[in-house]
Amino acid sequence: TYYVPNNVAICLAGDVNPSESIKLIDQYFGDWKRKEVPPYKSIEAGPITGEIVREVNGPDKESIRIGYRFNGINSDHEMMVTMIDMLLSNRHAGVIDLSLVQQQKVLSGGCSPVFLKDYGVHFFYAEPREGQSLEELKDLLLGSVDKIKKGDFGDWLLPAVINDLELDLIKRGETNWVAFTYVDAFVHSIPWIDQVKKMDGIRSITKEEIIKFANEHYNDNYLVVYKRTGKDSTIAKVTKPAITPLKLNREDRSEFLQEFAKMQPPRLSPAYLNFDESVKRKTLRSGIDLNYIENTTNELFGLYYVLDMGRDHNKKLGLAVNYLPYLGTSKYTPAQLQEEFYKLGITMDVHAGSRRSYVYISGLERTMVEGMKLLEHVMAEVKVGQNAFDDYIDGIIKKRADNKLNKRRILSGGLRNFAMYGPSSAFSDNISNKQLRDIDPNELVEMIRGIYDYKHYVFYYGQNKMSEVGMLVEKHHLIKPELLDYPKMKIYKELLNI
Repeated sequence: TYYVPNNVAICLAGDVNPSESIKLIDQYFGDWKRKEVPPYKSIEAGPITGEIVREVNGPDKESIRIGYRFNGINSDHEMMVTMIDMLLSNRHAGVIDLSLVQQQKVLSGGCSPVFLKDYGVHFFYAEPREGQSLEELKDLLLGSVDKIKKGDFGDWLLPAVINDLELDLIKRGETNWVAFTYVDAFVHSIPWIDQVKKMDGIRSITKEEIIKFANEHYNDNYLVVYKRTGKDSTIAKVTKPAITPLKLNREDRSEFLQEFAKMQPPRLSPAYLNFDESVKRKTLRSGIDLNYIENTTNELFGLYYVLDMGRDHNKKLGLAVNYLPYLGTSKYTPAQLQEEFYKLGITMDVHAGSRRSYVYISGLERTMVEGMKLLEHVMAEVKVGQNAFDDYIDGIIKKRADNKLNKRRILSGGLRNFAMYGPSSAFSDNISNKQLRDIDPNELVEMIRGIYDYKHYVFYYGQNKMSEVGMLVEKHHLIKPELLDYPKMKIYKELLNI
């Protein structure tokens, strides 16, 4: 009924050879016959006129989900909800990001929309801190929605969100996302011209329109699900059926298999990477090495300061860099820092792996210099926040307790590492809860400020010339004449009896 040529799209992306592809399409699909397809009938759901509450119990950690229902994909609701979602939670400077997550009023939280043929849903989620009720989480999430309804967000945020959405489109263009976009447009009956003009519609949205839409559609018309830790009394038990033995037939071959075995596909010709040719290298006057790859695809860049040192060299390093997002500087509050980077279309982060760490910025090439200046300011002028540290440690201890309720975490994390390493592994070799509380936050801040004192090198991917990048690094990335060697790395030995 449905597998007919007038109801099918073949979407290709990547290294496509059009002439060869059309031959294959004709070979395998050319004899399909057109046939009328039954018209799609949507299901009309009743209105949600008040709060709907559901309770779910299970052994895992507690959480909350809230959902608002909207019209489906390619409706006027989709663009408005997309904007409201980004104003609330864009991972950097949204209302929820700054007022709830960064201020550590929740253990985690955010929102995300999903749009399908008939309807769309705007989901909100959060996990509680120690002693916090799920009802309190609901009030905090709905309070963030109220800020949108009141227009309680900066005028700068709307153009920054549009900038972020455009940046996301550029990033997706580096992948096979285009093919999936073709598929989505086809299966949802969206004219391609409407698909490519979605960003034009989003750019035209005003703050007044957002406030009006939010007040009309975000009211007591939601579903809230409380996931509580406890025993689920509704689980139905069934009798385990007998397992039917399967008799394997290894001798007989179907006609399809015989035809398939006759195929002689052309061998692929791999393109082996030559790092010496692909990555240009240069030693700067400061003594550190610059590794450079030109971006010939788009206007994005990435600038990384790389240290071959990680948590296995210093157990407190990961603790220190994960403390950084909650801290301000001599010039900016923590929230203002996030806002400044978001205005620039720049992502800034410090990551500590087990054996390698990165300090990096990435985003739009045109704002790279401003991003470099702001990054260096953060790394040099970050300030201790005692209250933020206390909340940060409380959050770590709560997450540890939650992880003990997660059977997948116990199996894939704890049991697997115990089987590979025994009782001494990076997974289990953690700073104890008591030791965490005894740490002086000044020690962690000094560790952040001192990252550049260790030997490191630079990696850049972007459109600027190598000589220009080198001059920018030498100008803004000021380091000591002599850099420190890395501390001794702890080796966790794998067991030999597995």
